[in-house]
Amino acid sequence: MKTEHRAKQKATSHSSKVLVPNCDFITNESYKAIRTNILHLLKDYDSRIILITSPYASAGKTTSTANLAITFSQLGQKVLVIDADMRKSALHRLFAMPSSPGLSNVLTGENHSDIIRKTTYDNLYLLPAGNVPQNPSELLHSERFSELLKTLSSEYDCIFIDTPPVDAVTDAVIISQQSTGTVLVIRQNSTEKDALMRTVNTLNNVKANILGYILNAVDYDKFSYKYGHYYGRYGGKYSSRYYSYSTDNTERNTHEEE
Repeated sequence: MKTEHRAKQKATSHSSKVLVPNCDFITNESYKAIRTNILHLLKDYDSRIILITSPYASAGKTTSTANLAITFSQLGQKVLVIDADMRKSALHRLFAMPSSPGLSNVLTGENHSDIIRKTTYDNLYLLPAGNVPQNPSELLHSERFSELLKTLSSEYDCIFIDTPPVDAVTDAVIISQQSTGTVLVIRQNSTEKDALMRTVNTLNNVKANILGYILNAVDYDKFSYKYGHYYGRYGGKYSSRYYSYSTDNTERNTHEEE
């Protein structure tokens, strides 16, 4: 009974990190500001495949992936979230769903239409990570993955892909070459400048389309905000196009949500 209770508590804790109707104004509007920027930057593209990653773990990329996908689905668009972090999956917890079967199963032969699941959010679907494979990088580098993205692009208006951190493995770099754009999640008082620059240089070397950066876990108590006017702003030394904020402080010191 104690184990079951702990499992329910853990599921509730994870799912509480996604946007809900009564979410605080700053967090909600921050993600909507990022959504507006992405839509503007990708307005001339036929497909929208958006990769979300970070220099290293615990920046908040998984929660950012889920919440951006939710904001896009609120526009009435048909949105798919893919958990491509097959080594340490977490998206399924945010949506209170099982992790398997998922992407790894599709890449080893199963039909994606049998595995993609409808979330509790309107217009939003999830392809979880699936069973942990022995060769995740090779699976993502395969022709089957390329064909899967092409197929899914014709079925969904927008696709968000959560990947492992760039400093950890090559998975994000591989997928970035097949994505319409890449968003980097960095964490206030945590992400080091050198790590960020290494990540940017690595992605630039493969000609990834870096859309911008999300500064996560901002301490809003240190700033003066009125009517939420300070959510999302342009600029920043390393910002190619936009620089926006999220108030997700719940992931600190957790390894599941990267």
